[in-house]
Amino acid sequence: MNKKRLTTTIILLFLLFASAFGNYANSGNDYYADRALLFGFLDFCISCACMMFIPFICRLSEKKKIKYEEGRKICKWNSIILFIVSVLLNVTVGVGIIGGLGALCFYFINKWLFVQDKEVKDDNGETERKENAAETPREETTEKSVSADTEKEESVK
Repeated sequence: MNKKRLTTTIILLFLLFASAFGNYANSGNDYYADRALLFGFLDFCISCACMMFIPFICRLSEKKKIKYEEGRKICKWNSIILFIVSVLLNVTVGVGIIGGLGALCFYFINKWLFVQDKEVKDDNGETERKENAAETPREETTEKSVSADTEKEESVK
């Protein structure tokens, strides 16, 4: 996992925790408000366990990250199904596990943690990770533009 994805994952998890904490802190009930940090943390841990269970088990069964296409489908359906279950539980019992934005956040978190990066083929037919393929042209164009600028300066002199 690259540094940008790790940072984004940590930020998303913090926001999900802050949301759970805020629900208890602003509940209007003094008992919950006094223990908002504890209840928010427990709520966050239960949500993470529920939302990451299936992708984590798939990752353990393969003993490596899940293939890209299969992993995307697993993460997508995991988020959709658990969101629907959460809505049904909220309507019938009054207890929800995760909301729509939370399900979307967990889709990306699960994808970044448990699924391989997309591989693309370069001009030589070799496969490389999408991140590396995206960085390579940027470096080449920078080198070309610098050499072109140098040639222009030399021709002016």
